[in-house]
Amino acid sequence: MGKREGFRPLLGYFSLLEDCAKVHRPVSNKETHFPADPAFKGASYCRRYELLCKRLVQERLYDVACLTLSANAKAASVSHPTPDLSFELFAAAVKSQVARWLALTTAAKKN
Repeated sequence: MGKREGFRPLLGYFSLLEDCAKVHRPVSNKETHFPADPAFKGASYCRRYELLCKRLVQERLYDVACLTLSANAKAASVSHPTPDLSFELFAAAVKSQVARWLALTTAAKKN
């Protein structure tokens, strides 16, 4: 279709983490070269991923992030540690971006 002026692509970060006891237990830090961020000290893998996803969006490196937890089973349930990292919000951001692209494309064809 070509480049649309003022249209910035959506940058999304999607992470899928196995929902098991191991990812919810606190883990230690190995600070061999640099000190670890204090927020990560004593945090579980799940909490670390949550902090990463939130920071990626807060620091505007990504527009939207999703952290999905799912058990490794046939009838696995899916969950999200916080509502702001849900798949619903992730999908809504993608849907909105597609709608913007279609509107721009339609407007460009009329001109």
